[in-house]
Amino acid sequence: MLDEKEREKCRYIADSDLPKLVLAVHDSYNFRKKEDWKYVVHQTAGHGCHNIYMLAREIRPRKNIKEKIQEISDTWLDSCWGMSRSPMLDDLLEYRKQLNNLLGVDCSFSYNRLEEGIYPIDCDEKSIKKLTSEKLPKDLDNLIGWKDNLEKCMGIIGRWNIYILGENCD
Repeated sequence: MLDEKEREKCRYIADSDLPKLVLAVHDSYNFRKKEDWKYVVHQTAGHGCHNIYMLAREIRPRKNIKEKIQEISDTWLDSCWGMSRSPMLDDLLEYRKQLNNLLGVDCSFSYNRLEEGIYPIDCDEKSIKKLTSEKLPKDLDNLIGWKDNLEKCMGIIGRWNIYILGENCD
């Protein structure tokens, strides 16, 4: 989790610049290319107005993906997912089906972060290849300069996230 000083550095992405496809982490790391990473706060959960803090790197979507990302964001705008409850199972399954059909990706491991305005995609090599032609390392941990193996091991589960950051209705 980002500390208070880091949270103060976070900035919102303008609604006019959304949706964005991002690679994100929720903890602070010593990135090898610091200029690629931005402190971002993103409002989610409809009228619940949750603020999600992250270090994010924009991923340039493949040409055929941008419109599909917009469709996903537009579909779930005004859903208020996360305001007082998680999405209903039927909605979650519909979101998953939409990811599968439009993008060829899944949310089997990342669905628990789903709220209006933040649409998780499982962060794996298959998803990255489907979404972007950018050259990212096979092991995303190579983006970070580690002090030692223990530091690298700590927090390994769920470290990396792919999100579609979309508008929030509030």
